Amino acid sequence: MRVLNRRTLLDLFSIFLIISSSDGLRLEECNSQPLGMASGAIEDSQITASSSFDKQSVGPQNARLHTELASGAWCPKPQIHSSSYEYLQISLNGTHLITGVETQGRYGNGTGKEFPSEYMIEYQRPGTDLWIRYRNRTGQNHMTGNFDTTTAVMCHLDPPIVASKIRIVPHSKQTRTVCLRAELHGCNYKDGLLWYTTVPEGSRIGDQDFRDHIFEDTGMYAETGTKRGLGILSDGFVAVASPFEENAINGAWIGWNKHHTGGAVNLLFEFDQIRNFSEVTLAAYGHRMDSIDVIFSQDGNTFPLSSQISSLDKDRLLSNSSAKRYDLRIPLHKRMAKKVRITLKFSSDWLFLTEVHFSSALYNDVTSYNIGDISEDGHGKNAIAILGLTVLFVILSAILCSILCLRRNRPKSHKAGIYDQPIKRDLIITHVGNKPTCNIFPTHSYLGQSAVFGAGNLYSSDKTTSTSVSSKSSSSNKHSPPNWSDFHFPPPPHTSGEERIYAEPCMTLPLLPSQKQNISTPKSAKHTSTTVRQPAKTKK
Repeated sequence: MRVLNRRTLLDLFSIFLIISSSDGLRLEECNSQPLGMASGAIEDSQITASSSFDKQSVGPQNARLHTELASGAWCPKPQIHSSSYEYLQISLNGTHLITGVETQGRYGNGTGKEFPSEYMIEYQRPGTDLWIRYRNRTGQNHMTGNFDTTTAVMCHLDPPIVASKIRIVPHSKQTRTVCLRAELHGCNYKDGLLWYTTVPEGSRIGDQDFRDHIFEDTGMYAETGTKRGLGILSDGFVAVASPFEENAINGAWIGWNKHHTGGAVNLLFEFDQIRNFSEVTLAAYGHRMDSIDVIFSQDGNTFPLSSQISSLDKDRLLSNSSAKRYDLRIPLHKRMAKKVRITLKFSSDWLFLTEVHFSSALYNDVTSYNIGDISEDGHGKNAIAILGLTVLFVILSAILCSILCLRRNRPKSHKAGIYDQPIKRDLIITHVGNKPTCNIFPTHSYLGQSAVFGAGNLYSSDKTTSTSVSSKSSSSNKHSPPNWSDFHFPPPPHTSGEERIYAEPCMTLPLLPSQKQNISTPKSAKHTSTTVRQPAKTKK
């Protein structure tokens, strides 16, 4: 079997990275759907216009695709010509990724004759009042419209638009009346990237022009004097073919030449708000980069050195490595930032990028902390570890206390048998005449403890429950014989002429007759009734 060397394994691993990243493009993650003009999800208050020929019959609220409302469409007040500026504006709830615009003319139940033959698109993002004119990948800014009043025509946007507001501006080379209905297609924009800048811009050497041809003409500039906007690095399209191929897609790569840039490129990315970054992926072509530095800013002005992440590409040390398409993933370790600056250093002739994609999530301001407070020697990590252990200790303590409380409040189970109970507490001495007896009377609580023994079993025989007072034990069990101090006798009865019985009722013992009987009592007794006050003494 042939053994694969290190270089072959690295090449295979690089191919795997290319395949795995190509399967998960951001555009594929966007499940493009109608945003609500036809369905009514976009309310009338979100639809405005520069003017209307008649607000009630052909106002902007009637510009819903596949819908016949009032006179059937929106119609601007003046006629449209090459230099006019009338627009239908749609304000969305939040930032969206717009992938298509669908238009339709005015049918008006057969009376309409107006439709937009072509139109332009303008859009706006949060954080600015400027409107940006859309330009597709081929540089065109006039979109093809309709040719009749009934057919809906879809215009797919390449690259897509990141915006919170859209304007559809009808255009015509000849002066004419225009009416239209529209629908927007797209999805929620979750990446949060609003602008980026490159220092320097892409290189152009002779016929080789690798500048960012689809970069937005925003009219906005960064502190470095470079333009702010979105372009190739954020369009969601990841090129695979070499940028030097003749059939390479226009606007797929942005490249920097070593002699033009000095072997260093700075990229600044601006986001909508502070976010939690887990990693960044650079889709590149060429030889491996020498090093990558990533630094973060929460306030958008300062970039603390303590937040910097440096990465050295060890694969560049491989000799005779050829230029190829590869993905470079850099872990960002949950850094918090609103702006991210990436510095790329390379020693080869060219460096090409087709996409830069961040994996991030919205950050909760309630639990925010300053990146600068985390020092490089790891004190911040130690503090987090101590805090985690403290929380864990509190949770375990609470669980232990709960278990102890439950065990304390749990009712105690009595599993002992009937003969393991203290018999002497249920022993009552009675005497009738001169014949004292010792009888066992079960208490009511004891009768309810077990259903195993019946009422008759509690007094199994007269032999086990009846004995002489001088007897040492009432049964042959393991308990010690009772002493007189163990017995608690009821109080003496009141003096009366009637004989009474002072003892607990027992179903197995016959009741004494209700009529009076002449019973001779010993001299020590004052009354002729059964008493438990003092036990009778037996003569030896």
